[in-house]
Amino acid sequence: MAYIAENGVLIIPASATEIQNSKYIYNKKIKSIVFEPRDNTIPFVIGYNAFIDCELTGEIIIPACVTKICWSAFLNNKNLTSVIFEPRDNNLPLVIGHGAFQGCNILKLTIPDFIQEIESCAFKKNKNLISLLFENENKLNIGPHAFENCGLRKLIIPKCINYIGFCVFARNAYLTHIEFELRDTLLKIDGFAFSDCNITQLIIYKFIYEIGCQSFRNNKNLTNIIIEPRNNPLICFGNANTNTNLFIGDHAFLNCCQLSQIILPNNQDISNQEQIRHFGSINIPFIIYYGSEHNKQRRKELLKYINQTNGSNIFATNMSQIGKFVSVAKKNRINWARHIVSFI
Repeated sequence: MAYIAENGVLIIPASATEIQNSKYIYNKKIKSIVFEPRDNTIPFVIGYNAFIDCELTGEIIIPACVTKICWSAFLNNKNLTSVIFEPRDNNLPLVIGHGAFQGCNILKLTIPDFIQEIESCAFKKNKNLISLLFENENKLNIGPHAFENCGLRKLIIPKCINYIGFCVFARNAYLTHIEFELRDTLLKIDGFAFSDCNITQLIIYKFIYEIGCQSFRNNKNLTNIIIEPRNNPLICFGNANTNTNLFIGDHAFLNCCQLSQIILPNNQDISNQEQIRHFGSINIPFIIYYGSEHNKQRRKELLKYINQTNGSNIFATNMSQIGKFVSVAKKNRINWARHIVSFI
């Protein structure tokens, strides 16, 4: 049976095969965990809520026998700064459950190859997590919000990841640089995946076939986007199209207010295309995108504003449609999309 030593060390005996669900929840006496030497071929499970809001401090070593860290197992251990996964040669995969290390204080994290899946919110709100290294060669599944609101600075996406889900790396406010390992497989970036980061330049490689809605919104220092040439040059905006090999979802780059250069594979000037709305602001105060609201007063207000400024602060691909504009966004009136005007 496990026991807590006088120094706050929880000793897990070699005979144990699990830590039961909610077993040590809110136990403030536990400062660290030590697993006695064991047969690493026998699977071990850390149950859900097992160590929520304990006082785990410093480092924890996950033994090679652990196959599942269940949801919220180490949630809100704010003094837990390091998680190390013991090397294994037993072919046992490891799944990290929903919210397993959410709200901890992990500083650096290495994901070894035997980790098969990282479920939603697993490392969310580790705000001092500045370094994330993937060692995976095999396919790795990462759930929504898994690394949201961390402190990442630079990120290399390995070729073993073929899907970056909803909000996976969102709100990493210090994330300025992302790289994608070259690959033969395709990659999908889902909605809000990198929203509210600080990325400065983005290369959309030919293996990236979809960029979801608002996936890079509010990257306010993003200045350059390069779309790498591909066999099929057709780009589809707004709605999925089976005839294209690159789909860019609605408002993918919403409120990227420093965006000044977009290099397309066919060398076309994006400012001449109706799809401008997907790229946010391009060195002009307002960008027009499609909305659904109809309000004659707001339309009248916009027309008045255009007359006052001679249209110098408004961009539209078809100014003859000006009568359809239904709302106007001014800097002193908009707080969620400062550079956006919408129309139907």
